[in-house]
Amino acid sequence: MRLLAFQLFFLLTIPGTIWFRLTNGLFANYLKRFWINTCLKILNYNIVLPPEGKFPKKCLIISNHRTMFEHCFFGLLFDSKKDVILADNSGWMSHKIIQYIYSTWGVLISGDLKKENLSRFEKILIYPEGKRTRNGEINTFKKGYLYFAQKYNLDIVLVKHSCNGQNFKGDLNPDLNLTLTFEIVDKLSIKKIDLDNSQECNHINNKIMSHFINCNLTPSRI
Repeated sequence: MRLLAFQLFFLLTIPGTIWFRLTNGLFANYLKRFWINTCLKILNYNIVLPPEGKFPKKCLIISNHRTMFEHCFFGLLFDSKKDVILADNSGWMSHKIIQYIYSTWGVLISGDLKKENLSRFEKILIYPEGKRTRNGEINTFKKGYLYFAQKYNLDIVLVKHSCNGQNFKGDLNPDLNLTLTFEIVDKLSIKKIDLDNSQECNHINNKIMSHFINCNLTPSRI
């Protein structure tokens, strides 16, 4: 019953998208947080987020990518007008209708980045893996985010997403009764890193990746 209730409630993204388009995001933050919190209650999820005050005013947030719902979870921390999530246009995100819906809810697809002045945003979230992993392991981080951080003069905040589900599907048929944690594991500046030096570039990328080893919650961490 919980899954059916979630799937039916999820359909509200469609009228929500129409509302945001027609009103230019009127009440966007309130409506998004209501939608997210209701989904969490239906799925019986316990979610632990870092305090908003822990983030610099302007920063690039790096996180591991386990589920399409991470866009929603970060929505509890983000302001619709000031912050943005960047997503890769691969997989199901390559569909134009999906891109249209997500862009309305504060997610920019990589193909749209050239059209946007990203310097106007305060918090920017990106997933360097590109695609999702559901078992707690991570894919190799693509290094484009490092150049992005230098281009916009942004400090990097690493946010690790851990979960006590062994196979966290994160689609429209998700596991129930989970604990999800999003913890800040490090903050760093790469202003002095020479990204044209492949050795330096690989070293900082591997250092950042090392913070995301084993993203499954053990009972002692729940």
